[in-house]
Amino acid sequence: NEFAKMMENIIQEVKDGFEDINKLSSILNCDYSFDPPASYEEISDWEKDNGYTKVTCTRQFGIIDANKVILPCEYDKITYLPTKLYQYLESIGKKYVLATKNKKTYVMNLKNKGTVKEFDTENAINTNQNSPFLYYFEEDNQIVIYNIVNNKEGKFEADSVDVYGNHFRLHKDKKIIYYNQNFDKIYEIDDEK
Repeated sequence: NEFAKMMENIIQEVKDGFEDINKLSSILNCDYSFDPPASYEEISDWEKDNGYTKVTCTRQFGIIDANKVILPCEYDKITYLPTKLYQYLESIGKKYVLATKNKKTYVMNLKNKGTVKEFDTENAINTNQNSPFLYYFEEDNQIVIYNIVNNKEGKFEADSVDVYGNHFRLHKDKKIIYYNQNFDKIYEIDDEK
């Protein structure tokens, strides 16, 4: 497989660069040891598809692309978006991942290394493959929903949420309430459950 061979060559180049700890430590601004990149078989499908590698340095995470630091090792956790969502965003010029630090979660743009959105939570941010909506739960049935494509955000009181490609629906008080991508209420029905 030509792609696998190309990836193995790239990985070997990265590993060769990792041999000089002082060089890479200075690139990462890190005075400690770090984990070298994984073998081709151990790399996640997301990393194979998108060309980035998650690295750790003193129990903090960053992202590299070959020997170039994209995000420095200063995050408690880095979460990749679902592959289909990432690829759609990439097609419109956005290369996003979620990064958690100091009890906050950030939508980070790998393209310009900038913060797109900051959430005051370290709770899990949820989505699905085919939806632009990210969401998380706060106390008292509060759900924060963020549209990663148009940067709209809303806070709703509900028991649960389902997200889809062009809308989401909330379950609350035996009702199902539908909203579009701009957070406009578009429909409400009784929940038969």
